[in-house]
Amino acid sequence: MSRMRIKLSLSAAVALAALALLAALWANGSKPSEAQQGAMRNCPLQAQWAIAVWDGDDTDAEEALATCGEGAVAVAYSIDPQTQVWSRWFADRPGISNLIIVNNMQGVIALGGVGASAPPSAGTSAQGAAMQNCPQPGKWSISVWSGDDGTGAKQALATCGEGAVAVAYSIDPQTQVWSRWFADQPGISNLTVVNNMEGIIALGAVGAPPSTARIAFVSDRDGNDEIYVMNADGTGQTRLTDNPAWDSDPAWSPDGSQIAFVSDRDGNDEIYVMNTDGTGQTRLTHNPASDGDPAWSPDGSQIAFESDRDGNREIYVINADGTGQTNITNSPASDYAAAWSPDSTKIAFESDRDGNREIYVMNADGTGKTNLTNSPASDGAPAWSPDGSKIAFFSYRDGNPEIYVMNTDGTGQTRLTDNPALDSDPVWSPDGSQIAFWSFSVGNREIYVINADGTGQTNITDDPAWDSDPAWSPDGSQIAFVSDRDGNLEVYVINPDGTGQTNITNNPADDDRPAWSQ
Repeated sequence: MSRMRIKLSLSAAVALAALALLAALWANGSKPSEAQQGAMRNCPLQAQWAIAVWDGDDTDAEEALATCGEGAVAVAYSIDPQTQVWSRWFADRPGISNLIIVNNMQGVIALGGVGASAPPSAGTSAQGAAMQNCPQPGKWSISVWSGDDGTGAKQALATCGEGAVAVAYSIDPQTQVWSRWFADQPGISNLTVVNNMEGIIALGAVGAPPSTARIAFVSDRDGNDEIYVMNADGTGQTRLTDNPAWDSDPAWSPDGSQIAFVSDRDGNDEIYVMNTDGTGQTRLTHNPASDGDPAWSPDGSQIAFESDRDGNREIYVINADGTGQTNITNSPASDYAAAWSPDSTKIAFESDRDGNREIYVMNADGTGKTNLTNSPASDGAPAWSPDGSKIAFFSYRDGNPEIYVMNTDGTGQTRLTDNPALDSDPVWSPDGSQIAFWSFSVGNREIYVINADGTGQTNITDDPAWDSDPAWSPDGSQIAFVSDRDGNLEVYVINPDGTGQTNITNNPADDDRPAWSQ
């Protein structure tokens, strides 16, 4: 459980840019039914994500989504290009839905419901040949191409202005494979053409965009462990919890509106949630046992956590409002370290149910449990790649812990690191190109970065102190970590190439467990 961990255990950082973190979920979809005022284009297929586009007048979100067909959309998200605040719509949970209105040419990230069935159709638009809803400098948007099918991606993005777009993502509606375009890295860009009414996840270019992401962390500067939040540069450090109990393990909701955490303020470890300004602190679990390690589902509807209420460590899920607590592992063995797949449909976890520590995967409701590693050695710390195609983990199968990757069905298990020291706790970069981890390869605990294919292993902290808990910023430009190089635990940030190491908490108390907002 979380309280039994050492201070420098890896926090459950969720590492993606706001849209790079959601990018692994999104895809294009199916033909809408027409409405007098307009229609939703590129509606999602059943149980698949799509970047749907509203082609019509400003309209009530529910009415607009209904043009995909009755029951065709189960979940939808949108982002305000100015404030970068996400809104959401759930067909079965209107009480927590706050996506009210959609505007013409607005992109909406939608999950197909049981009513979705038709093949993809882009439709037509009265707009001129241009990229609509272009991103502002340093901000993300869901842009929409209004022009001919097969237009060169670079040409289409240039209609936002020369050099206005830094990064863009799109997806094949059938294969669900993502393509990417980087203005400064053409060699790895594979988004070559765009089609009419295609939604594009785009980041506006700027010389040095200020980060809008924040970092939650734990500090005992006020005499006991409390949860604080700060800007990415360390400014604005604010205490969110304020009681004599122990508060720890902050985990941001995917839309950035809430933080789940663990507290023993009621006499034992329980799961709580609060608003990001510290208001609305609400206890979700009510059990005399120990509950800990909260992990949000990427769609924000559920929280997985660990509990020993049945006499051993089990994985439970609970709805974000505290209802529906369910033991989904339900085994006499120890089950822990829950890691959600990017599409929220599966959970990878560790278990010793077969006599040793292995990595398993199961459906989000607990069905379909499968041993993926199936090795006599210990395997642990599963981490899904942002596109959901791989799982990184560590294994002792070669005599000492090394970093491995495998396909999500357990095939293709490949060793990435190769040294006699301990390598552990892999964390993917938001774009899936690199993995951060900690290692004892130079005699002390350091943060390393390695390419996803195992090349380019680099010690980026390179300091005689103890460095741990790497956590990628949502845009992949920085890694937060914990170090005792100044005589106590502090939160630092560093660029992925090892430059720019900066102490951002800078306090004589212990500060640790950094977690980035999405």
